[in-house]
Amino acid sequence: GVSIDMRVVHEGTRTARADNRLDIPARTIIDIGARYRTTVAKIPTVLRLQARNVGNVYGWRVFGGGGFAPIPGRRILASLTADF
Repeated sequence: GVSIDMRVVHEGTRTARADNRLDIPARTIIDIGARYRTTVAKIPTVLRLQARNVGNVYGWRVFGGGGFAPIPGRRILASLTADF
């Protein structure tokens, strides 16, 4: 059968420097996906499609040690798994 999932992550404004002179704005990132379970040649399989960061939100992640990393842009992922 088919199942659908969605993830919404909201992060409020974050202070990015110890001296409080730089703030990273708030952002909301939405991921959606679908999974289809079936059988191929008597082998249970799952096809999964995911769209991450659907709104293509740009921003930075802030790490505790003062490091920054860009938020990855929109991307589409697909996978096929089989149980042998």
